[in-house]
Amino acid sequence: MSAGSEVERPSLGSPTVLLVDDRQENLLALESLLEDFECELVCAGSGQEALRHVRRRDFALVLLDVQMPEMDGFETAELMRGLERTRNIPIIFVTALSKEKKHIFRGYEAGAVDYLFKPLDPDVLRSKVRVFLELHQQKALLRSQAEQLERQNKELAEALHKLQATQQQLIVREKLASLGQLTAGIAHEIRNPLNFVTNFARFADDLIGELGEIAASDGAARTAEVLKVLGELGGLVKKISAHGRRASDIVTSMLEHARGSGGQRRAVALNPLVAESINFAYHAMRARDPGFDAAIETAYDEAVGEVRMAPTEISRVFINLIDNAFYALMERRESEDGGYRPVLRVSTENLGDRARVRVRDNGTGIPPEVAANLFSPFHTTKPAGVGTGLGLSISREIVVGSHQGEVELATEIGSFTEISVTLPK
Repeated sequence: MSAGSEVERPSLGSPTVLLVDDRQENLLALESLLEDFECELVCAGSGQEALRHVRRRDFALVLLDVQMPEMDGFETAELMRGLERTRNIPIIFVTALSKEKKHIFRGYEAGAVDYLFKPLDPDVLRSKVRVFLELHQQKALLRSQAEQLERQNKELAEALHKLQATQQQLIVREKLASLGQLTAGIAHEIRNPLNFVTNFARFADDLIGELGEIAASDGAARTAEVLKVLGELGGLVKKISAHGRRASDIVTSMLEHARGSGGQRRAVALNPLVAESINFAYHAMRARDPGFDAAIETAYDEAVGEVRMAPTEISRVFINLIDNAFYALMERRESEDGGYRPVLRVSTENLGDRARVRVRDNGTGIPPEVAANLFSPFHTTKPAGVGTGLGLSISREIVVGSHQGEVELATEIGSFTEISVTLPK
C-alpha cells in the first residue's frame, strides 16, 4: 500500500486512526500491527498530508513520526493544536530520537499525549492504541447519549408545553362549569328580591292612587288618613331599597366569581358563605334536574366567626363539594326503588385558630380504589362527558396550596361520603 492510501473501511461508526510517517515500510509495519483492530487506518506520508486529512475528517488517534523532511512531527502537532477542529485529537509521537528529557518535553509542549520509541514493541503499541480507541468509543457513546438526552429533553419540553396548554384549557372549562353552577344558583336567588321589588312597587303605586283620592276628599279625618298611607308608603320604599341592595350584592358576587379575582384575602364570615354556597349549588342542581330534591340539614357553629380567605375561591370549593354530594344523592336515588331519603348535611366547627366545614351525603359512597385518586387531576367518578375531572383537584389546590388548609375524605360504599375542609383563621 502506498503512502496516502486507505485500508478497507471495516464498518460504519468505527474509529479512525491516522498513521503519519515519511517511510513507506514504517507505515506498512504499523498497519500490520493494527490490522486486526476494529478501526479504520488512514496513512499519510508527510506532515502536510496529515494536516489535509485532519481538516476533512475526525480521528480517534494520530500516530505521528517525529523525524520527517520539510515539516517534522513537532511542527505538525503544533499546527494541529492551533486548529479548533483538531486540537483535541490525541497524538502519540513515534520516534527514533534519544529519550533525553529535552526531546520528550518538546513533544509534550507540542501537544503529544504519549511517546513510542523505535524499535517499536508490538505489545506496547497495541496496548496504547487499544486504550485510546476505547476512550474514543466511550466519548462517542457519551456524546451520542447526550444528543439523545437533548432530543428527549426537547420532546419532553414540547410535550410539557402542550400538556400545560391542555391543562389550562381544562382549568378554564372547570371554572366555566363552576360559573355555570353559580349562575344557575344566582338566577334563583336574584329572582326573589326582584319579585319583592316588583310587588312592592305595585303596592306603592296603589297607595299613591289612594293618597290622591284622600287628598281630593273633604273632612277632618283626611290628615290622619294621609299620614297612615304615607307611613305605609315609607315602609314599602324601605323594603324596596333593602331588596334592591340584596340583588346588587348577588350581582357583585357573580361578577367577582366571573372575573376570577378571588385571590385577594380578607376576613369573611364563614357561616353565611357556606349557606350561600349551599343555595347556589342546590338551585344549580335543580336547574339541571328539575325533579331533584334532597333534605338539607345544617349545623352552624356560631363561634366559628370570620376566616381570612379569598372568598370567591373558597366559595368555589364549597359549591364544587356540595354539587358532587348532590350528584351522589341523585345517583343513589335513581338506583333504588323507594324508601330512600336523600340527605345533605353541612356543618361548621370552631377549632380555635382554625375552622372546619364538613359536607356529608348519604349517597352511593366511593370505592377505595377510586378514593385513593379522588383528588388527582383529570380523575372523575362521573360518566364521560360529565365534568372535567379537575374540580376536586383544583379545590384541594385552593385549600391546601393557596390557603395552607387541609382536605380529608371519609366514605363507605352504599352509605355516605364526607369531605371536611379545615382552614386557618
